[in-house]
Amino acid sequence: DQPPDLPKLELGVLEPINVVPDISISDEYEPNLMSPTSSTQTSLDLSANSPRKNKYKMKIKRLHRENRRLKKKVENLENKLNNFIQHVTLDDYKKLTLTICPSKDLANFINIQVDQAHKHPKGRRFSSDFKNDCLAMYYTGPKVYKKKLMNMFCLPSPQTLFKLTRGIKIDQGLKNYRIFDILKMKVNCFQNQNKYCMLCVDEMSIKANLFYDRGNDYVVGLAENEKGDKIFKPALSVSVLMIRGLYCKWKQPLAYFFANKTFPAQSMNNVIHQAILMLNEIGLRVCVVTCDMGSNNLQLAKVMGVTSEHPYFFVNGLKVVYVFDVLHILKAIRNNLIKFDYVYENKNISWDYLQNFYSIDKMYPIRAAHKLTDSHINPSNFEKMKVRYASQIFSATVSAD
Repeated sequence: DQPPDLPKLELGVLEPINVVPDISISDEYEPNLMSPTSSTQTSLDLSANSPRKNKYKMKIKRLHRENRRLKKKVENLENKLNNFIQHVTLDDYKKLTLTICPSKDLANFINIQVDQAHKHPKGRRFSSDFKNDCLAMYYTGPKVYKKKLMNMFCLPSPQTLFKLTRGIKIDQGLKNYRIFDILKMKVNCFQNQNKYCMLCVDEMSIKANLFYDRGNDYVVGLAENEKGDKIFKPALSVSVLMIRGLYCKWKQPLAYFFANKTFPAQSMNNVIHQAILMLNEIGLRVCVVTCDMGSNNLQLAKVMGVTSEHPYFFVNGLKVVYVFDVLHILKAIRNNLIKFDYVYENKNISWDYLQNFYSIDKMYPIRAAHKLTDSHINPSNFEKMKVRYASQIFSATVSAD
Protein backbone atom coordinates (compact mmCIF):
# COMPACT_ATOMS: atom_id res chain seq x y z
CA ASP A 1 0.00 0.00 0.00
CA GLN A 2 1.20 3.42 -0.81
CA PRO A 3 1.07 6.14 1.86
CA PRO A 4 -1.62 8.68 1.49
CA ASP A 5 -0.81 11.85 -0.23
CA LEU A 6 0.23 14.60 2.22
CA PRO A 7 -1.03 18.09 1.71
CA LYS A 8 1.37 20.48 0.16
CA LEU A 9 2.58 23.34 2.32
CA GLU A 10 3.10 26.70 0.89
CA LEU A 11 6.29 28.38 1.98
CA GLY A 12 6.00 31.99 2.90
CA VAL A 13 7.38 34.64 5.24
CA LEU A 14 6.57 34.16 8.93
CA GLU A 15 5.55 37.25 10.86
CA PRO A 16 6.52 37.60 14.59
CA ILE A 17 3.73 37.29 17.10
CA ASN A 18 3.90 39.31 20.30
CA VAL A 19 2.86 37.15 23.19
CA VAL A 20 2.68 38.77 26.64
CA PRO A 21 2.36 36.18 29.37
CA ASP A 22 0.20 36.93 32.39
CA ILE A 23 2.60 36.92 35.31
CA SER A 24 0.36 38.65 37.80
CA ILE A 25 0.21 36.61 41.00
CA SER A 26 -2.14 37.32 43.80
CA ASP A 27 -0.80 38.20 47.27
CA GLU A 28 -2.47 35.22 48.77
CA TYR A 29 -0.42 32.84 46.73
CA GLU A 30 3.01 31.93 48.26
CA PRO A 31 4.66 28.99 46.62
CA ASN A 32 6.37 26.63 49.14
CA LEU A 33 8.86 24.74 47.11
CA MET A 34 10.42 22.95 50.14
CA SER A 35 7.22 21.98 51.85
CA PRO A 36 7.17 18.30 52.55
CA THR A 37 4.62 16.19 50.91
CA SER A 38 3.79 12.60 51.22
CA SER A 39 5.84 11.95 48.13
CA THR A 40 9.08 13.73 49.33
CA GLN A 41 9.25 13.23 53.19
CA THR A 42 11.19 10.18 54.47
CA SER A 43 9.23 8.17 56.95
CA LEU A 44 10.34 8.02 60.61
CA ASP A 45 10.79 4.30 60.46
CA LEU A 46 13.49 4.70 57.86
CA SER A 47 15.33 7.81 59.36
CA ALA A 48 15.31 6.95 63.09
CA ASN A 49 18.16 4.46 62.88
CA SER A 50 20.27 6.03 60.19
CA PRO A 51 24.06 5.52 60.54
CA ARG A 52 24.65 9.19 61.17
CA LYS A 53 22.05 9.38 63.96
CA ASN A 54 23.29 6.19 65.53
CA LYS A 55 26.80 7.64 65.62
CA TYR A 56 25.60 10.81 67.38
CA LYS A 57 23.54 8.77 69.86
CA MET A 58 26.61 6.76 70.88
CA LYS A 59 28.65 9.94 71.27
CA ILE A 60 26.00 11.58 73.49
CA LYS A 61 25.80 8.49 75.71
CA ARG A 62 29.59 8.47 76.05
CA LEU A 63 29.66 12.16 77.03
CA HIS A 64 26.94 11.61 79.62
CA ARG A 65 28.92 8.80 81.19
CA GLU A 66 32.09 10.95 81.22
CA ASN A 67 30.19 13.85 82.78
CA ARG A 68 28.81 11.64 85.57
CA ARG A 69 32.27 10.23 86.22
CA LEU A 70 33.88 13.72 86.44
CA LYS A 71 31.14 15.03 88.75
CA LYS A 72 31.70 12.09 91.07
CA LYS A 73 35.47 12.71 91.00
CA VAL A 74 35.04 16.41 91.82
CA GLU A 75 32.73 15.52 94.68
CA ASN A 76 35.29 13.09 96.10
CA LEU A 77 38.08 15.66 95.82
CA GLU A 78 35.95 18.30 97.57
CA ASN A 79 35.26 15.88 100.40
CA LYS A 80 38.96 15.07 100.75
CA LEU A 81 39.87 18.79 100.70
CA ASN A 82 37.29 19.61 103.37
CA ASN A 83 38.54 16.79 105.55
CA PHE A 84 42.15 17.98 105.07
CA ILE A 85 41.26 21.58 105.91
CA GLN A 86 39.47 20.50 109.07
CA HIS A 87 42.48 18.54 110.30
CA VAL A 88 45.32 20.79 109.01
CA THR A 89 47.40 22.65 111.63
CA LEU A 90 49.23 25.98 111.52
CA ASP A 91 52.58 24.18 111.37
CA ASP A 92 51.40 22.15 108.37
CA TYR A 93 50.38 25.38 106.63
CA LYS A 94 53.79 26.94 107.29
CA LYS A 95 55.59 23.89 105.92
CA LEU A 96 53.35 23.96 102.86
CA THR A 97 54.11 27.68 102.37
CA LEU A 98 57.85 27.00 102.49
CA THR A 99 57.39 24.28 99.88
CA ILE A 100 55.18 26.19 97.45
CA CYS A 101 56.62 29.72 97.57
CA PRO A 102 59.46 30.35 95.09
CA SER A 103 61.39 32.51 97.59
CA LYS A 104 62.21 31.69 101.20
CA ASP A 105 61.95 35.36 102.18
CA LEU A 106 58.43 35.51 100.73
CA ALA A 107 57.44 32.35 102.60
CA ASN A 108 58.76 33.77 105.88
CA PHE A 109 56.88 37.01 105.29
CA ILE A 110 53.61 35.09 104.72
CA ASN A 111 54.13 32.98 107.82
CA ILE A 112 54.76 36.09 109.92
CA GLN A 113 51.51 37.59 108.65
CA VAL A 114 49.65 34.39 109.59
CA ASP A 115 51.12 34.41 113.10
CA GLN A 116 50.43 38.10 113.78
CA ALA A 117 47.06 38.53 112.07
CA HIS A 118 44.92 37.42 115.06
CA LYS A 119 46.92 39.47 117.59
CA HIS A 120 46.27 43.01 118.79
CA PRO A 121 48.52 45.58 117.07
CA LYS A 122 50.15 46.47 120.41
CA GLY A 123 50.70 42.82 121.25
CA ARG A 124 52.60 41.85 118.11
CA ARG A 125 56.24 40.82 118.40
CA PHE A 126 58.70 40.69 115.51
CA SER A 127 62.20 39.29 115.12
CA SER A 128 65.26 41.51 114.71
CA ASP A 129 65.81 40.37 111.12
CA PHE A 130 62.23 41.22 110.17
CA LYS A 131 62.60 44.66 111.81
CA ASN A 132 65.75 45.30 109.80
CA ASP A 133 63.90 44.41 106.58
CA CYS A 134 61.03 46.71 107.55
CA LEU A 135 63.52 49.48 108.34
CA ALA A 136 64.89 49.14 104.81
CA MET A 137 61.34 49.37 103.41
CA TYR A 138 60.70 52.46 105.53
CA TYR A 139 63.84 54.14 104.22
CA THR A 140 62.72 53.36 100.66
CA GLY A 141 59.41 55.19 101.07
CA PRO A 142 58.27 56.49 104.47
CA LYS A 143 54.88 57.70 103.22
CA VAL A 144 54.12 54.45 101.40
CA TYR A 145 55.13 52.44 104.45
CA LYS A 146 52.92 54.40 106.87
CA LYS A 147 49.85 54.95 104.68
CA LYS A 148 49.76 51.79 102.53
CA LEU A 149 51.89 48.91 103.73
CA MET A 150 50.91 49.19 107.40
CA ASN A 151 47.22 49.05 106.44
CA MET A 152 47.71 46.02 104.20
CA PHE A 153 50.12 43.91 106.30
CA CYS A 154 51.10 43.33 109.92
CA LEU A 155 54.25 45.47 110.18
CA PRO A 156 56.05 47.17 113.08
CA SER A 157 55.31 50.84 113.59
CA PRO A 158 57.87 53.56 112.75
CA GLN A 159 58.35 54.16 116.49
CA THR A 160 59.39 50.52 116.90
CA LEU A 161 61.83 50.84 114.01
CA PHE A 162 63.34 54.02 115.45
CA LYS A 163 64.16 52.14 118.65
CA LEU A 164 66.64 50.10 116.61
CA THR A 165 68.61 53.22 115.75
CA ARG A 166 68.26 54.78 119.20
CA GLY A 167 69.54 51.62 120.82
CA ILE A 168 72.82 51.72 118.94
CA LYS A 169 75.77 52.34 121.19
CA ILE A 170 78.08 54.99 119.77
CA ASP A 171 81.70 54.54 120.81
CA GLN A 172 84.78 56.51 119.94
CA GLY A 173 86.48 55.80 116.62
CA LEU A 174 85.32 53.88 113.57
CA LYS A 175 84.26 50.82 115.59
CA ASN A 176 80.54 51.53 115.23
CA TYR A 177 79.85 48.93 112.53
CA ARG A 178 76.12 49.01 113.25
CA ILE A 179 76.00 52.56 111.85
CA PHE A 180 77.59 51.36 108.61
CA ASP A 181 75.11 48.44 108.38
CA ILE A 182 72.10 50.75 108.69
CA LEU A 183 73.71 53.27 106.34
CA LYS A 184 74.21 50.49 103.78
CA MET A 185 70.47 49.72 103.82
CA LYS A 186 69.76 53.39 103.17
CA VAL A 187 72.39 53.64 100.41
CA ASN A 188 70.91 50.63 98.57
CA CYS A 189 67.78 52.73 98.01
CA PHE A 190 69.71 55.70 96.59
CA GLN A 191 69.97 56.64 92.96
CA ASN A 192 73.50 56.62 91.55
CA GLN A 193 74.01 60.38 91.73
CA ASN A 194 72.84 60.51 95.36
CA LYS A 195 75.71 58.19 96.35
CA TYR A 196 78.28 60.95 95.77
CA CYS A 197 79.15 62.60 99.08
CA MET A 198 81.73 64.66 100.96
CA LEU A 199 83.53 63.94 104.22
CA CYS A 200 83.55 66.80 106.73
CA VAL A 201 86.17 67.00 109.49
CA ASP A 202 85.81 69.43 112.37
CA GLU A 203 87.32 69.91 115.80
CA MET A 204 86.07 71.76 118.86
CA SER A 205 87.22 72.37 122.43
CA ILE A 206 85.39 70.74 125.32
CA LYS A 207 85.50 71.06 129.09
CA ALA A 208 87.48 68.36 130.89
CA ASN A 209 85.17 66.01 132.77
CA LEU A 210 85.09 62.30 133.64
CA PHE A 211 81.87 60.29 133.78
CA TYR A 212 81.44 56.65 134.79
CA ASP A 213 78.95 54.66 132.69
CA ARG A 214 77.70 51.98 135.09
CA GLY A 215 75.74 50.11 132.44
CA ASN A 216 78.81 49.51 130.28
CA ASP A 217 81.46 49.75 133.03
CA TYR A 218 83.21 52.47 131.09
CA VAL A 219 84.83 55.80 131.96
CA VAL A 220 83.85 58.54 129.52
CA GLY A 221 86.07 61.58 129.10
CA LEU A 222 89.52 60.09 128.61
CA ALA A 223 91.49 60.74 125.45
CA GLU A 224 92.13 57.93 122.96
CA ASN A 225 94.39 57.36 119.99
CA GLU A 226 93.33 56.37 116.49
CA LYS A 227 93.30 52.65 117.43
CA GLY A 228 90.90 53.22 120.31
CA ASP A 229 93.44 52.71 123.09
CA LYS A 230 92.95 54.94 126.12
CA ILE A 231 95.43 57.63 126.98
CA PHE A 232 94.98 58.35 130.67
CA LYS A 233 94.65 62.07 130.17
CA PRO A 234 91.45 64.12 130.21
CA ALA A 235 90.00 64.98 126.82
CA LEU A 236 90.15 68.69 126.03
CA SER A 237 89.07 68.54 122.37
CA VAL A 238 86.98 66.30 120.14
CA SER A 239 87.24 65.66 116.39
CA VAL A 240 84.11 64.66 114.47
CA LEU A 241 83.68 62.99 111.07
CA MET A 242 80.44 63.49 109.15
CA ILE A 243 79.37 62.69 105.59
CA ARG A 244 77.01 64.80 103.53
CA GLY A 245 75.38 64.32 100.12
CA LEU A 246 76.49 66.36 97.12
CA TYR A 247 73.35 65.98 94.95
CA CYS A 248 70.84 65.12 97.65
CA LYS A 249 70.21 66.73 101.05
CA TRP A 250 71.27 64.12 103.61
CA LYS A 251 73.96 63.85 106.29
CA GLN A 252 75.18 61.28 108.79
CA PRO A 253 77.75 61.56 111.62
CA LEU A 254 80.29 58.74 111.43
CA ALA A 255 82.73 58.92 114.34
CA TYR A 256 84.27 61.10 117.01
CA PHE A 257 87.65 61.08 118.72
CA PHE A 258 88.62 62.53 122.10
CA ALA A 259 92.06 64.11 122.28
CA ASN A 260 94.04 65.66 125.07
CA LYS A 261 95.00 68.72 123.06
CA THR A 262 94.57 68.29 119.31
CA PHE A 263 94.27 65.15 117.26
CA PRO A 264 97.64 64.51 115.51
CA ALA A 265 97.69 65.18 111.77
CA GLN A 266 99.23 61.81 110.93
CA SER A 267 96.59 59.98 112.98
CA MET A 268 93.80 62.00 111.31
CA ASN A 269 95.26 61.12 107.90
CA ASN A 270 95.00 57.40 108.73
CA VAL A 271 91.45 57.82 110.04
CA ILE A 272 90.29 59.66 106.91
CA HIS A 273 91.74 57.00 104.61
CA GLN A 274 90.12 54.22 106.63
CA ALA A 275 86.75 56.00 106.69
CA ILE A 276 86.80 56.54 102.91
CA LEU A 277 87.56 52.85 102.33
CA MET A 278 84.70 51.77 104.62
CA LEU A 279 82.29 54.15 102.88
CA ASN A 280 83.32 52.86 99.46
CA GLU A 281 82.56 49.30 100.59
CA ILE A 282 78.92 50.16 101.35
CA GLY A 283 78.42 51.88 97.99
CA LEU A 284 79.18 55.54 98.68
CA ARG A 285 81.67 57.58 96.65
CA VAL A 286 83.57 60.19 98.67
CA CYS A 287 84.66 62.97 96.31
CA VAL A 288 85.61 65.79 98.69
CA VAL A 289 87.19 66.16 102.12
CA THR A 290 86.55 69.55 103.72
CA CYS A 291 87.66 71.16 106.99
CA ASP A 292 88.41 74.56 108.47
CA MET A 293 91.75 76.34 108.34
CA GLY A 294 92.98 75.36 111.78
CA SER A 295 96.66 74.78 112.34
CA ASN A 296 96.20 71.01 112.64
CA ASN A 297 94.22 70.90 109.35
CA LEU A 298 96.94 72.88 107.59
CA GLN A 299 99.40 70.29 108.87
CA LEU A 300 97.04 67.55 107.67
CA ALA A 301 97.13 68.99 104.14
CA LYS A 302 100.93 68.81 104.18
CA VAL A 303 100.85 65.19 105.38
CA MET A 304 98.47 64.29 102.53
CA GLY A 305 100.69 66.08 100.01
CA VAL A 306 98.00 68.58 99.08
CA THR A 307 99.15 71.85 97.47
CA SER A 308 97.50 74.71 95.65
CA GLU A 309 98.69 73.20 92.34
CA HIS A 310 97.45 69.69 93.26
CA PRO A 311 94.54 70.10 95.71
CA TYR A 312 93.71 66.40 95.84
CA PHE A 313 94.97 63.04 97.04
CA PHE A 314 94.25 59.41 96.14
CA VAL A 315 92.64 56.64 98.17
CA ASN A 316 92.78 53.19 96.60
CA GLY A 317 93.22 54.78 93.16
CA LEU A 318 90.26 57.20 93.53
CA LYS A 319 90.84 60.96 93.47
CA VAL A 320 89.58 62.90 96.49
CA VAL A 321 89.68 66.72 96.48
CA TYR A 322 90.83 68.48 99.65
CA VAL A 323 88.91 71.74 100.20
CA PHE A 324 88.99 74.26 103.03
CA ASP A 325 85.54 75.31 104.18
CA VAL A 326 84.48 78.42 102.25
CA LEU A 327 82.37 79.73 105.13
CA HIS A 328 85.34 79.58 107.48
CA ILE A 329 87.43 81.37 104.88
CA LEU A 330 84.77 84.09 104.73
CA LYS A 331 84.86 84.52 108.52
CA ALA A 332 88.67 84.53 108.50
CA ILE A 333 88.71 87.35 105.92
CA ARG A 334 86.28 89.39 108.05
CA ASN A 335 88.31 88.81 111.25
CA ASN A 336 91.55 89.81 109.56
CA LEU A 337 89.90 92.88 108.07
CA ILE A 338 88.94 94.00 111.59
CA LYS A 339 92.56 93.72 112.76
CA PHE A 340 94.50 94.72 109.66
CA ASP A 341 94.16 96.82 106.51
CA TYR A 342 94.36 95.37 103.01
CA VAL A 343 95.99 96.95 99.96
CA TYR A 344 94.51 95.92 96.62
CA GLU A 345 95.62 97.56 93.34
CA ASN A 346 97.22 100.42 95.30
CA LYS A 347 93.95 101.02 97.13
CA ASN A 348 93.60 100.80 100.89
CA ILE A 349 90.81 98.62 102.32
CA SER A 350 90.10 99.30 105.97
CA TRP A 351 87.43 98.34 108.51
CA ASP A 352 87.32 101.99 109.60
CA TYR A 353 85.53 102.91 106.38
CA LEU A 354 82.72 100.49 107.21
CA GLN A 355 82.46 101.75 110.79
CA ASN A 356 82.21 105.37 109.62
CA PHE A 357 79.59 104.46 107.04
CA TYR A 358 77.50 102.60 109.63
CA SER A 359 77.67 105.44 112.19
CA ILE A 360 76.32 107.90 109.58
CA ASP A 361 73.80 105.53 107.95
CA LYS A 362 72.04 104.50 111.17
CA MET A 363 71.11 108.15 111.87
CA TYR A 364 68.70 108.31 108.91
CA PRO A 365 65.15 106.85 109.02
CA ILE A 366 65.59 105.36 105.54
CA ARG A 367 68.93 103.61 105.55
CA ALA A 368 71.12 102.62 102.63
CA ALA A 369 72.30 99.40 104.33
CA HIS A 370 69.32 98.50 106.48
CA LYS A 371 70.63 95.01 107.31
CA LEU A 372 73.71 96.20 109.15
CA THR A 373 73.57 96.09 112.95
CA ASP A 374 75.99 96.49 115.84
CA SER A 375 76.59 92.74 115.73
CA HIS A 376 78.00 93.14 112.22
CA ILE A 377 80.30 96.08 113.00
CA ASN A 378 81.40 95.20 116.54
CA PRO A 379 80.84 91.44 116.88
CA SER A 380 81.48 89.66 120.15
CA ASN A 381 83.47 86.44 120.38
CA PHE A 382 80.34 84.33 119.95
CA GLU A 383 78.97 86.52 117.17
CA LYS A 384 82.23 86.11 115.28
CA MET A 385 81.44 82.41 115.01
CA LYS A 386 78.19 83.04 113.11
CA VAL A 387 78.56 82.91 109.35
CA ARG A 388 75.67 85.21 108.50
CA TYR A 389 77.31 88.25 110.10
CA ALA A 390 80.38 87.77 107.91
CA SER A 391 78.47 86.99 104.70
CA GLN A 392 76.15 89.99 105.08
CA ILE A 393 79.14 92.32 105.47
CA PHE A 394 80.32 91.31 101.97
CA SER A 395 76.82 91.23 100.43
CA ALA A 396 75.59 93.34 97.56
CA THR A 397 73.43 95.56 99.81
CA VAL A 398 76.56 96.82 101.65
CA SER A 399 78.94 97.09 98.70
CA ALA A 400 79.41 100.42 96.93
CA ASP A 401 78.71 100.59 93.20
